[in-house]
Amino acid sequence: MKKILQEKIDKHLQNAKQLVKTDVHEAIKEYYKILFLNKNHLQSYQDLAQLYVKIGDYSPAIACLQYSYSVKQDILVEDELQALILLKGQSLLEQGDVTNFLEGTEFEQFGYLIDFSVPSLQKAYSYLLTNYLNYTLQEVQKVIANDPLNINALLLRGKLYWAQGKIAQGNCDYWKVHSMNPELQEIKEFILYITPKIQKLTNDAKLYLVQRDNERCKLNVDKGLELDPNNVDLLLLNAYLCRINIKYDVSLNLLKKAFDQQPTNEDIKKQLAITYNEMAQVMFEKGNYEDALTLLNEALTFKPLDWGILVNRGDAFKYLGRLKESITDYNKAYEIEKNETVAQRLAIIHHSFGVEFFNKKQYQLAYESFDKAIKLANSVDILFKRGKCLLYLQNPQLALKDFEKVIQMDPNHYEASTLVRQMTSSTTR
Repeated sequence: MKKILQEKIDKHLQNAKQLVKTDVHEAIKEYYKILFLNKNHLQSYQDLAQLYVKIGDYSPAIACLQYSYSVKQDILVEDELQALILLKGQSLLEQGDVTNFLEGTEFEQFGYLIDFSVPSLQKAYSYLLTNYLNYTLQEVQKVIANDPLNINALLLRGKLYWAQGKIAQGNCDYWKVHSMNPELQEIKEFILYITPKIQKLTNDAKLYLVQRDNERCKLNVDKGLELDPNNVDLLLLNAYLCRINIKYDVSLNLLKKAFDQQPTNEDIKKQLAITYNEMAQVMFEKGNYEDALTLLNEALTFKPLDWGILVNRGDAFKYLGRLKESITDYNKAYEIEKNETVAQRLAIIHHSFGVEFFNKKQYQLAYESFDKAIKLANSVDILFKRGKCLLYLQNPQLALKDFEKVIQMDPNHYEASTLVRQMTSSTTR
């Protein structure tokens, strides 16, 4: 049976080859007879494709090669298929036959704006007219690789991305062209199309944030950034959401991207300072004071008069043993905001200096340090130490007053009580 079938195929094949020279259409019929006997006779599909090309009928030629390639992925057949598709597209291009491959999508209006006369994109247009978008994209990529600022190629690539559902990538190409030529009519239409969408998503995201629905807020932010990856409002919202989820590096990158566009924007500076400050707090908890200091220095470049950050940097200096720099930051913070938090820290530093001077028997300097500390935070311990300094400075009357105040604050303070008894008894004698 197989032998008989093969003999019939060979006979039709012989007839076809003879007819090719005299009657192509009859030759085509012979090949279809072969395919009736064996639908997977791949050589017949390839020969048929050549015959259809010969009579200028590209569509069936392409269909034959497509089937052949689907049965067996032969690279030579693929190359021939791509060449045929190009030929068909070139023929359509010469005839002035244009198509809108974005028809039926939300971007349909932009499909009508293609200029098919651009010389560098003729090959891409040929593939486009046959609706082979992957081949079209390959050609466009080649053009952009050679000329990254080719506006027509970027716009076409943006449309191709849209057609493939890669909305963010398509938008990026349009925004790139916008940065090159914002006055281009197609870009103006793009801005008109996209701005209301971005504004609605931004407003909705802010509303969800107020309602503490961070999940819906993030969804709107992500959709908005697909439309405009450089939108400052959306970048700030995204950075905030990342920061509260302890994704500091991501937050920082988003803020830097926003800052590059608007370096004078105070909201961006504020968010950068807050982020660096929170990152520093993480370093504090780990005991990495040097790293904390580095981060706080960065924070202060964006908010140099933030008393809280100054206090934190003062703390970093203190833990690193750099007390003079610490007190400078505390003093600056206290000038900005005279509150208990800063006052307590200043008092602790002045107390530390006072102890150091006292141990070195530099009683006048110790007294001045303790005195500054007391004015900031009245403490039994510091008040007692100031009194002792006054004793060594030969000022028993003022020393006695300090000791008496200590007893008023802490009636059980043994040393102060003892000194007061001794000093008062010696006075009465």
